Amino acid sequence: MRKYILIIVLVGLAVYANSAFNGFAWDDEFLILKNPSIMSWNYAWIHFVLDLYHSFSNYYRPVQMITYMADFSLWRLNPFGYHLTNILLHITASVLLFLFIFLIAKDKRVAAIGAILYTVHPANTGAVAYIAGRADMLAAIFTLLSFMFFYAHFKSRSAKGAITYYIASLASFLMALLSKEISIIIPILLYCYRLFFIDDREAERSKEIIKFNYMSGFVIILGVYLILRLYALNFQELGLFESKYTLYSRLLTFLEALVAYFGIIFFPVDLHMERSVPYAASFRDSAVLYSAIGALLIIWIAVRIRRVSKEAFFGLLFFFIALLPVSTIFPMNSNMAEHWLYIPLMGIALSSGAIGIYLWDSRAKLKPLLAFLFTAYFIFFSYQTVDRNLDWRDNFTIYNHTIKYTPSSIKILNNLGNLYHDKKDLKKALEFHKKAVEVNTGEHRTRVNLGIDYEDMGSLDEALKQYKLSRLLRPDYALAYLHEGNIYLKRGEIDKAADCYKRAAQYDEFNVDARNKLGNIYFDKGMYEESKKAYEKVLEIDPYAAGGHNNLANALSKLGLNEKAVEEYKKVLELDPENAEYLFNLGTEYGKQGRYDDAIKILKEAHRLRPRHIATLINLGAASFHKGDFVSAKREWSKVLRIDPQNEIAKDYLKRIKK
Repeated sequence: MRKYILIIVLVGLAVYANSAFNGFAWDDEFLILKNPSIMSWNYAWIHFVLDLYHSFSNYYRPVQMITYMADFSLWRLNPFGYHLTNILLHITASVLLFLFIFLIAKDKRVAAIGAILYTVHPANTGAVAYIAGRADMLAAIFTLLSFMFFYAHFKSRSAKGAITYYIASLASFLMALLSKEISIIIPILLYCYRLFFIDDREAERSKEIIKFNYMSGFVIILGVYLILRLYALNFQELGLFESKYTLYSRLLTFLEALVAYFGIIFFPVDLHMERSVPYAASFRDSAVLYSAIGALLIIWIAVRIRRVSKEAFFGLLFFFIALLPVSTIFPMNSNMAEHWLYIPLMGIALSSGAIGIYLWDSRAKLKPLLAFLFTAYFIFFSYQTVDRNLDWRDNFTIYNHTIKYTPSSIKILNNLGNLYHDKKDLKKALEFHKKAVEVNTGEHRTRVNLGIDYEDMGSLDEALKQYKLSRLLRPDYALAYLHEGNIYLKRGEIDKAADCYKRAAQYDEFNVDARNKLGNIYFDKGMYEESKKAYEKVLEIDPYAAGGHNNLANALSKLGLNEKAVEEYKKVLELDPENAEYLFNLGTEYGKQGRYDDAIKILKEAHRLRPRHIATLINLGAASFHKGDFVSAKREWSKVLRIDPQNEIAKDYLKRIKK
């Protein structure tokens, strides 16, 4: 057992090692880089009451977000650590799959073949090499744990052990549900598993021990989860529960998607995100007819497999059941995706291992062919995985790779536009964002992206028009209010800007930028108590924001709370010790308090970093002057006049020394 587990671990590390050096890409930016809610454990609770994208989706995955909080605690914003976590989670899932298959097949060879091929399968790169894809691995891990504890419950010789394992199976099921919605299929899979591999005597003993049917606990948890998701935790009245396509159309489309999935499983080339198939209108469509023939062939193979191996048949059943929640039968934001195979593929791994060993043991003449197929698939899958990892190196590589396959994807067009905007290529950014508008004129996020392009090009009127269009399309879109506020701020319309920032903070509690700018407006107006409250809220959300601590310290200083101001300035310098502005602010605060030695020490550091900063030299001279060190004071103020011969402040100070 240990030998096989070690092989799985080493193989997993080998094929995904290059992904550890990738950066953040795609949704990683929102979920991690620009998400202050993962940066303080004080906000762990928020992930249990908000959706994954803070009211921009209907995905509810608190366990995924908690793992990001753990990563941030260890790695801050170093992508290496997040990728390492993903690799370790995938290896954990692969090892658990090996143990799961062994429990079913009672054959290490079956388990090893299935788990090794699963470990290197390139379809899994969308979950492993992409940090935001982590939910699939978490759901898979807890699904397998629920299975294994469920098995142990029936096999335990003691009543106490049986109850403990049963509770552990329920807890794993709950954790799986909180990891990803696909986990709703676990009770169905468990019941099928019970029918295939647990005899009636063991099932009756289970009922005697726990005093109710072994499926009841799972049904209750699932029922409560579905009620909460439909009502209290239903973040949008769209997305997962509406579709412009009929059920008939979606069923036909699922036939096409099913055949496409088997193509990905056995010949995974040209892998890409945003994969989809056109929705079918009629059974007479040629694509549907061919897919129906393919589906019938799959069913025929499954029936044949049932005669020779119940383990292999259960693997196929596992695959189909696990695929149901992400099939087009249920309305989704897409009709297929490669990473949706992460859990269903485990069933194929079981089936492949079982069929492979059955043929190995019963057909001696096939051994060379089987050995060749395993070796060829292992090498092919491994190469494809290592190569596919490189597509996730950064935003530029993944977006440009994907656009080749889906040139009309509004998501990719938007993302590429944003990428070129970040590179200061505004003309190219505008081109992609306009294409995205052509694809869907009513998409609110595209309008904001277009507005940002116009704003940075100096077309403020056109930018404002786009921001207003965005919030007309989506009245609670915080980003539109934020950028509209920025326009008003540039124009000096302070009250309008403040109102927009308030709206942005109202619709997105974690919008640090809006709260900071609102605090700045209060500060400039002399409303220091209000600015203090705004900055304190910023630091509640993001305690590692050096600028937030600096702003709060400035407000505290204005309120006469000098000691608290010093404490905040010190926190600032802990976060950014080489920032001349922050050093200047602390040195100036020390000077106000008459702590001239401390002021001189800090201001000299600020001067070292910004030797031509006049205010630093003036304050450094003032601190020396108040200490009675007139020579040093004269030296600092003389430096000011060498930089700015007409500086009246330095001249006035030097006159004091002469008097």
